[in-house]
Amino acid sequence: MSDVEANDLRFETVDDANLERLSDSLDALNQDYLGEACGEAYWRWKYLESPGGPSHPVVAFKGDRAIGKRGSVRVPMIVDGCPVRGAVSEGLYIRPADRAWPCFMGLLEASRKANARDRVAVSFAISTPMAAPMSQRFGAVKLGPAPAFARRLGRAPITETTSLHVRPVERFDASTDDLWRNMAERRNVAVIKDAAYLNWRFIDHPSIRYACFAAERAGELAGLAAFSVVDSTEGLATPREGESGRGPRRGRLLELLARDDDAETLWALLLAVLREMQSRQVDILVASTRPGSVESEALRRAGFALQSPQFWNVDFTVQLGRRDDLQAARDMRNWQFSLGDWMLG
Repeated sequence: MSDVEANDLRFETVDDANLERLSDSLDALNQDYLGEACGEAYWRWKYLESPGGPSHPVVAFKGDRAIGKRGSVRVPMIVDGCPVRGAVSEGLYIRPADRAWPCFMGLLEASRKANARDRVAVSFAISTPMAAPMSQRFGAVKLGPAPAFARRLGRAPITETTSLHVRPVERFDASTDDLWRNMAERRNVAVIKDAAYLNWRFIDHPSIRYACFAAERAGELAGLAAFSVVDSTEGLATPREGESGRGPRRGRLLELLARDDDAETLWALLLAVLREMQSRQVDILVASTRPGSVESEALRRAGFALQSPQFWNVDFTVQLGRRDDLQAARDMRNWQFSLGDWMLG
């Protein structure tokens, strides 16, 4: 796509035609930001292969040197039962030596224009306290702190039981589509969690191996969970007694779904996930969902607690397209979301 220029800065949107050329720039920025270069296959998966359609992240250049980026990942969504074009805004980063208002504002403006060209109806993000006010200048609405739930696992055996059968998932199929149709009846604003989305999100990822579980009742798919393990000290300064001296090992509960929002299905999936996390020597398991949702009540039953902003100090923001039928998305109470919706890996 054509470049947008501002003073000595240049902003270029990524598409299928230039991804091969820009993947090294994306890698260099990601290496600087997160300490890893992901490769062209990863960027193609993330930005071009989503079932929501191709997206157009923005890279900022000073001369020929990439100095920043703003990502956007298209995802399929529903608002009040109607399918809409959605996007997750992510990866706002500028190299420390180049951080200045023109670059921040240029990235946000170029990203907003790219979403407008793509006719994105709802774009949501988790934003730092510094980034959220900048996004609001371009029409984003801050819905409130992004909630984080966490449970420390310890090493004591988990003895609770369930009558449901829980098994690993190798690939999602038509039964997942049927599960989502059931759940969509009780979802006002949500990412569409059908087989196409879940396979893209958790099975076809080019570099991360996620674990997925299915709960079954009388041979019918009753629910799903997806999770991963990372080594991290984020939000936890020191390990507690019983944790390994290497620092806390963190698990992420990325998805938790149940037919009819059934509490026992959620409970069965959580028990299976907790046991698996213990076997992988995870110290703390983190999840995100709207407080007051059926998922949050299941998490509390399983020993999770809602964390303070000191644990994860980010805000949930949303930006809406110019349509009159999107107002439900302005209220967090209407949202159903998970950690996997925005922590895309």
